[in-house]
Amino acid sequence: MDRVDGGDLVSDNGVAVCDAAPVRSELLCFVRDKSRIIPYDDLVKVCCNFYSSEEIGAARGLIA
Repeated sequence: MDRVDGGDLVSDNGVAVCDAAPVRSELLCFVRDKSRIIPYDDLVKVCCNFYSSEEIGAARGLIA
């Protein structure tokens, strides 16, 4: 792996790999896993019905 501008690592196949510490968020994991198979509007509806506004805000804060 080689470092590129910004400090990211690039693997042999050219994919950027972040060297930041992993973040634990059930909501972000769910969205990442389901975003390819559930339409956007339905995914938003599921998340709003299942997760509290505090959980959504905390997840949003992690990626902002």
